[in-house]
Amino acid sequence: MAQNRFQKQTHFVGILPPEGLSEAIENCRAWMAANFGCKSGHATPVHITIVPPFALEGEFMTRRLVRTVQSAAEELISVGSFPFTARVGGFGAFGDRTIFAKVEQGDGWNRLREKITHAIQKEFPKIRRDTRAYQPHMTVANRDIPPGAAASALSYFSELDVSASFATDNIAVFTRNGAGGWEALDENVIRLSEED
Repeated sequence: MAQNRFQKQTHFVGILPPEGLSEAIENCRAWMAANFGCKSGHATPVHITIVPPFALEGEFMTRRLVRTVQSAAEELISVGSFPFTARVGGFGAFGDRTIFAKVEQGDGWNRLREKITHAIQKEFPKIRRDTRAYQPHMTVANRDIPPGAAASALSYFSELDVSASFATDNIAVFTRNGAGGWEALDENVIRLSEED
């Protein structure tokens, strides 16, 4: 039944990190695949989730969603709350289910998530709000981590120097691709650095 729920999800919103940091996380994903057979992380580009996956039905919903997210981002920009500097360093886990690169929690993330979530719910009232505590992170592996592997992986990753600071200069609307994974098509990425 859970598989059906995941298949119905059509969109989520996140921040794309810089290429060098994405490559470092992809290398960690490759290590998990080579050492533990983990493949789940490879179906999604490296990102920091702002609004977790949800379902939208009907044509033209993606463009409407992008406009909604862009409008909310512009409101945050107008009051100086966005963009902000993101800091990444170290690794953690949500139990044995998910291994991730840690993103430093802060007011910028909370304001961004709240504003984007509120705007989406106002425009698309049927979308349910995620009530879990928000912990920004970049997933390395999830759902297919063998029992006991998380501790070993975290020990290995603790030896790596994966740390960075970067400006949150984009917001991406991710959509399902034909293979069942996720993608952030260029027309669905709001790039702040290209604005005049």
